[in-house]
Formats: sequence, C-alpha cells, structure tokens
Amino acid sequence: MLLLKSIVFCIVSQVLVFVILLPTIEKVINQKINITIRIILSLILWFTSLWIYAQRILFIRGETDEIKNNISFLIPEYFKSDHNFLNAIQLSLQYNTPLLIFSIFLLLIISIFLYSKVKYFRKNLITKLIFMVIVSYYLYNVPFNIIDIHNKKDASLSNLPNPSPPRKKIMTATLVKNLNSGRGSYYGLDITPDGKTLVSGNKRGIEILDLQTGEPKFTLTKHSVLSVAISPDSKTFVSGGQDKTINIWNLQTGKLKSTLVGHDDEVLSVAITPDGKSLVSGSVDDTIKIWNLQTGKLKFTLPAHLRIVRSLLISPDGKTLVTGGVDIIKIWNLQTGKLKATLTGHSNTIFSLAISLDGKTLVSGSCDGTIKIWNLQTGELKSTLSGHQNCTWSVAISPNGKTLFSIGDDSYIKIWNFQTRELESNVYTHPGSVFSLSISPDGNTLVSGDYGNISIWRLFSQ
Repeated sequence: MLLLKSIVFCIVSQVLVFVILLPTIEKVINQKINITIRIILSLILWFTSLWIYAQRILFIRGETDEIKNNISFLIPEYFKSDHNFLNAIQLSLQYNTPLLIFSIFLLLIISIFLYSKVKYFRKNLITKLIFMVIVSYYLYNVPFNIIDIHNKKDASLSNLPNPSPPRKKIMTATLVKNLNSGRGSYYGLDITPDGKTLVSGNKRGIEILDLQTGEPKFTLTKHSVLSVAISPDSKTFVSGGQDKTINIWNLQTGKLKSTLVGHDDEVLSVAITPDGKSLVSGSVDDTIKIWNLQTGKLKFTLPAHLRIVRSLLISPDGKTLVTGGVDIIKIWNLQTGKLKATLTGHSNTIFSLAISLDGKTLVSGSCDGTIKIWNLQTGELKSTLSGHQNCTWSVAISPNGKTLFSIGDDSYIKIWNFQTRELESNVYTHPGSVFSLSISPDGNTLVSGDYGNISIWRLFSQ
C-alpha cells in the first residue's frame, strides 16, 4: 500500500507538469519543448516527488527533527544561521501540514479548470475526470492520515518499519508577540495561576495584560515599580516601588486597596506566601519585612543583609524564606524569623532566585555572571553554570522541573536542561539587557521584560 501511494504521488506530479503545465507553456511560446528538457524535467520530478513523500513518511512517524535536518541541507547558509527560521519550519510541520496540503489540493483543482482549454483536456473529458479523482483522493487522504496517526488509529501504517531511536529532544522558544511600550525597563513580571493574565512593573507604573492577546487591561501609574507578586487566588497583587512603599491592588478592577509604609529605601523585591495570608518585602534599607496581607499590619522585621536585599523567594510549602544580598544567600524559617543557613559562593549581587516545585533545589543568578544550583535542605552547592556575560538578571524553573531559564546582559534567553545542567538553546531577544522573566503555570509560555519591551515566547521541544 505504501509503495502504491508513492507511485501515485509521483504520477500525479508528472501528470500535473506534462499534461497541464508544459502544454500551456508550449501554447504561450508557440513552440515545442525539446525531448532532452522533458527527460531532465521528468527525472527531477521523480526524485523530488520521492523525496517529498519520504518526508511525509517521516512526519507520520513523528520524526519532525529528521525532516528539519533534511530541509536544512537545502537552505542557504544565510538562513541556516537564523535559528528562528528553522524553528518556524518545525512549527509549520507540527501545526500547519493539513492546512498546507488542503491548500495545494484547492490550487490543483483550480489549475485544472484554468488550463482546461488545453487541447488534450478539452477533447478528453475522461482523462480530466480521472486525474481529478486521483488528486482529490490522494490529497484529501493525507491530512486524515496525519490526524489519525496522532490519535493512533491509522492501521494502514502497520507495515512501516519501526522508527529509528528518537533523538535527544531539546527545549527552545519562538517569539509569539513583542509588545513595545517604551515605558522603560521592566523589572517585575508575574503570571496568574490560571496563566491568563500578566502583571508587569516598570518605572512608569504597572501594566496588566491579557497574556493570550497581549491587550492591556489596566495601566496604573501610582508609583515607580521595581517588583510585583500575585496572590495564589489571583484576586490581589502587590508592587514594591522606588518611593519606598508597597501597594496592594485588586487584580480584577485595578483599584488600589492599601499602601504599606515602613521601609526606609526602595523596595526591590516582594513575595506572597502560598496561603495568601502574608507578604514579604526586601529593600535597599537592608531589611526584610513580613506583613499581614489582609490587614496590612507589620508582623516583624529582619535585619537581613548588609547594604541591600536584592531578591527573595518563599518555598512552595510556605515554611522557608530565601533572600539574596550583595554576595551571600540566607535561608530563614519564615514562621519564626530565625536564620537557618548562609550560603556563600557568589562574588557579586544575587539578583534572582528560583525554587523547584518539590522544594528541594534552589537556583541563584548573580551579577558575577554565574548561576548556582544548591540543595535547599542541606545548603550544599551542587553545580555552577557559566553562561551569561556580566549580570544574570533572572532565573526560572519550568513547572515540571526539567528546564531552567536564565537571562542577562548578553541579549539571550538561555535554556538549560535542569537534570544534566547542559545548555540546550540560546534564544536571541534583541540588543541590550533582559531584566525579568516569568513562566506560565502550564510551562508552555515564557515572558521576558527588557527596556521598553515585553516579549511573549512559545516553548516547545525539538
């Protein structure tokens, strides 16, 4: 059956060219095309048709990475250097093939009628009909084969040999949308637990965006924002400002609920506990403050770091607080405020922290250019990743715990295999630093913020 379909595919290509196109060309130029050109063209068509059909078989077997490699041999070096171009090829293969084939089907049918004045077709209605039936059946059948193979219902493929061992898949990203606001550097980004809304903060205020469409819901200009955090119930978010205050907002209406005053300098980092009851803030005034989020009352203050508290994060179980200062990381008991451990190893300010969902692993990004991975329970340094030039501004761990994302001064989003610590992808953003990063709860969308831009990325394996 497979061989028969391959032969039919080649015949259809031959008929299209030699029965429809060439007679039309000869009629236009008013002379016969010599036999040598016809033979060469025929051989090219046979080989091309077989190659295309081979790619179709690979696609049905799910080996899209093999197709991408095959296609890359045909692409000039100029395009090969563009990683996003090859990513676009893969996405087209994954999502657009049925639509593409259906479009070809329509074009072929239309071409039959456009060239129906050619003498051969005008006098031989049966041939015309047979050709239409072959093309219609074959091209109509292809999309359903593709759909069915994903549903594992295509018995006609049972005679295919077993696919070759799958290549090691790597995670990468492609740009979905770039939102240029010109509002300055985006230092704070957070996505709601349902993955539908993005809260972003910059020195001109706050933007609340629909993550699916990129359309703004609210633009708030109460203060210059350096950090944001969303409550677990998605009803409230908080912002830490350059004006030393913390503002608590209604996420549905964009209305200001209350303002917390207590820090003596800029509020660089904020976080909400998993139960939604407490708020933690870190400031340039060296302190950490823990607040009651419902009442706005200050519960206690910790003199945490010398000179600055640049980053902080709460563990998924809500029991542990991790803070980053000029060159050290401190781990605290959040209920009692007691210091549990001090982690040393970085040689510059720790700008970002991330904790795996199982609460066992801590990741820190520093302006010494490194990313360090720690055992959160023991404080042991497990590994150091060197990838960014100058500062590593933000790090994030995928919800499934398999991938680590980092950004810095070098204009790239770096995607790491969190298990092997290997760099899998370098995704170019644009010239300049990228300051903030947030990943959606389903692990499919990544958002980055830089000077004046918010970029939305689709994550996929290849």
